[in-house]
Amino acid sequence: EEIAPRVLELLAGAMDELTIGDPAWLATDVGPVIDAEALATLEAHAASIARGARWSHRCARPAGLPDGFYFPPLAVEIDRLDVLEREVFGPVVHVLRWRARDLDALLDSIAATGYGLTLGLHTRLDSTVERVRSRARVGNV
Repeated sequence: EEIAPRVLELLAGAMDELTIGDPAWLATDVGPVIDAEALATLEAHAASIARGARWSHRCARPAGLPDGFYFPPLAVEIDRLDVLEREVFGPVVHVLRWRARDLDALLDSIAATGYGLTLGLHTRLDSTVERVRSRARVGNV
């Protein structure tokens, strides 16, 4: 909760440095999604989740991209975990503020969703990293 404004500012700045393009190019950070259906699903999710969001940031789509289904990365702050109805497979970061005292309840809520490919955590405390890593039921932290 306390660090969210600065983290969001830094996240937006980092996103603006991403290179979208052909994944065969070494300089590319984000390539295309697999097909038109995946792109349409991501665009629909982006429109829905960003509507009324407290904060969101999306990379600009560069001109002159090679053929492919490009979804410029999106970061969006969500107010509640239950606004996510399913996993989203694409360059989308859902940001959820939380208070340290509520961490265990949040981890329980994440586990109750039944899905979780990746969980990002910003902390300087090794004890918090280990606490989350030991309790999170996700593919990677």
